[in-house]
Amino acid sequence: MKRKLLMLFLFIFIGSSIIYGQKKNHLKKIQPNYSNEFITKCIVEVYQDQATKLVFNNPRRYQFIKDFFARIRYINYTQNKKELLKHKEVHELFKIPLNNKLNSSLKREEFLNINNFNPLKYKVNFASPDPTWYIIDNSNYILVIESSQKINRK
Repeated sequence: MKRKLLMLFLFIFIGSSIIYGQKKNHLKKIQPNYSNEFITKCIVEVYQDQATKLVFNNPRRYQFIKDFFARIRYINYTQNKKELLKHKEVHELFKIPLNNKLNSSLKREEFLNINNFNPLKYKVNFASPDPTWYIIDNSNYILVIESSQKINRK
């Protein structure tokens, strides 16, 4: 009898561990390593001929943008998009306006490559005290912007 209870306990424990591990795997965060050259390219794409005046000659703003890029993560999700929207506070990136005040020719990416995706193009919340999640159009990726306070804790 004790052996049967022990086997039942082990079966439940191992089964629940496997199920929990599978649920966790579909939300693995990817942290890109953005170079200064890439960040500069993104700034110039959005700010155009005003980039030097508004960003590069303003050390605080330039550092703020670099810190913003350091807080970016991506999640490659395998869940159904509708299910994800039910359970998380997730915004859809296609509903977020473009940050095109200085560059009216900015366009949304048709296909996502997280290695060259420019989040500055969108009017996302740059300074939220909480992590903000955005489903990226036509992909299985979620853009996660970690808390603006996270960078100050390091």
